[in-house]
Amino acid sequence: MEGNKKESRRERARQRRQNQKLKSRVTGILALVAVAAAAWWGISSLNKPTTGVEQEPMESAQHVPVGTFVEYSTSPPTSGMHYDQALPAGFYDENSPEMEIPYPYQFALHAMEHGYVIIWYNCANYDGLCEELKSQLRALLAEDGAKVIAFPWEDMTEPVVATSWTWMQRFETLDLDGLRQYVKENRSHPRAPEWSVP
Repeated sequence: MEGNKKESRRERARQRRQNQKLKSRVTGILALVAVAAAAWWGISSLNKPTTGVEQEPMESAQHVPVGTFVEYSTSPPTSGMHYDQALPAGFYDENSPEMEIPYPYQFALHAMEHGYVIIWYNCANYDGLCEELKSQLRALLAEDGAKVIAFPWEDMTEPVVATSWTWMQRFETLDLDGLRQYVKENRSHPRAPEWSVP
């Protein structure tokens, strides 16, 4: 009888140890799941846009010969086929030498593939003088124009639209603070296929 009691106590102790091990494993697994969920949330939040920013479908980043017309799903484009050379950072208007090449905006798209932000502007939709708009954009680029291009685009209803690879923010007015914020959040963003290229 005494032997049975000892055996029963040993069995209960063994069961307790097994239960404790099982609880430790479950706790460890739950901790791993919590860490993985937090990491996923952190990574996914990198791609969350600021209010007013739209995500657009990604189109092919294939290169095309200079002079090839490409139709894009958005206006202005946020991704798509383009020339195999990138436009350097800076301000461009109708008098820039690059405008003599057919479809010069395709150079800007290549830059966007490298993580650039393109600020598209349309003087026809600006309440003030065209030279005022251009002057303000030049001044903005002079502050910090690394990987930023200002480029004319007539096929839009807003005076200014900022794009980066697959993202767009439309500005109903010239909002310099909003443009600064867009540049800060989207320049050299890892979603661009070749974002680390200068």
